[in-house]
Amino acid sequence: MGATVPEPSGNILLIQMLKEMINGDRSAELFSYPAQGKVEWQKDAAATILAQCGHVVDREQILFSNGGQNALSAILAGLFRYGDKIAVDDHTYPGIKTAAAMFGVQLVPVPSTDEGLNTDALEAVCKNEKTTASISFRLAKIQRLSRYRKSSARKSPKLWNDTIAS
Repeated sequence: MGATVPEPSGNILLIQMLKEMINGDRSAELFSYPAQGKVEWQKDAAATILAQCGHVVDREQILFSNGGQNALSAILAGLFRYGDKIAVDDHTYPGIKTAAAMFGVQLVPVPSTDEGLNTDALEAVCKNEKTTASISFRLAKIQRLSRYRKSSARKSPKLWNDTIAS
């Protein structure tokens, strides 16, 4: 479960875009967070989109974060307890490692195959390690989704625990 580092060439366009944003007229907005209550229209939009996907939620159930790492921390703090175990890809997002360590949540690596996450290994980890959940991140530069191929023999993992322990 080592660190993942993007290729330097992948940052050229990003650096160019950031320079343009910083030199723009509204650059100060990049360093501020919206005041509480200023994102209500976004909650309505999110609820509408989720409903179109078959997930009916109240706007009060939607929580926005100021960044991905904050979102991961909120998820871990809200759903897991110190000592819980989560099955993750063996090449997982480094930010989940940091957040999990902060909350005392153990990450259990699951190997991947040419078809993606090894479902047999995932089932074994979930059963033997008594994991609370399984999280899978796909890192675009490292784990190209197009490289995975799904054979007709590939099975879906059984859900050992389909709800968070309370």
